[in-house]
Amino acid sequence: MRKVHAVNLSCLMTFKPLVFLRVLLLCLGLGILPGSRSVIAKVPFEQSLVNRIQKSLNNPLIDATGELKYLGSRKDFILLHRRLKSRFSDLEWKVTHMTPLKDNQLPVVIYLTGNSKSGPQEYSLESTQKLILGLQGDKIIEQRLVSEQSILTNNKKDLPISIRIPDTVLTGTRYDLDIVLEEPLGEDLLAGGLIALDDQDIYKDNAPDIEISPMPGGGLFKTVQASYSPGIQTWGIFLVHPDGLISITKSVRIVSDEEELRL
Repeated sequence: MRKVHAVNLSCLMTFKPLVFLRVLLLCLGLGILPGSRSVIAKVPFEQSLVNRIQKSLNNPLIDATGELKYLGSRKDFILLHRRLKSRFSDLEWKVTHMTPLKDNQLPVVIYLTGNSKSGPQEYSLESTQKLILGLQGDKIIEQRLVSEQSILTNNKKDLPISIRIPDTVLTGTRYDLDIVLEEPLGEDLLAGGLIALDDQDIYKDNAPDIEISPMPGGGLFKTVQASYSPGIQTWGIFLVHPDGLISITKSVRIVSDEEELRL
């Protein structure tokens, strides 16, 4: 019989980076970014837009200056930014854009990296969010989430993993959640667990317990059911290895139109 233990996800601050990206996403949907397409003739508007967002995210005075003050009066946004900066002193944001789509839609990718130390423990953070912005003139009038993922580790050495989770699936379908350790385990043991995160977990300070158990197969392999209505399913994954811990938060977009799968 497999031994099962419960671990509280707060030990790795598992989904706080993802929370901030979510709040940023909401702010973008409400916001107006200043600047004109004709202000800097030598810089394409799309590049100028992502440059301003990136500069503002990396601005330590985000609550007082910067482009993001035009994104709406969301106290959560400011508080989460401060919280992240306090936990990761070298936090760095990078924003890029892809080829514009029709109807003034701009795909944007937001990268977040950082390192932190808590006592003897050192943490490394990598978060990515891809979204599509709907533009009207110089305004961001709408947004669509395409994918988002956050990985937090405190490994003694590099533990390469492969995350095989789809970004988008159709309503009602079954899909795989596979996290594979790419190096053979040898004599080492791997344990882990998976939990579905609800809105309270995502947006509040809730840190749910997750049951972990031995994984002799060298990874976590689960098949889950997509909801029957469009939305977002978010998963928290926790892996324990003798050389470190890995915490993953991954959101899967549930859509009813097959055209959405091609984004």
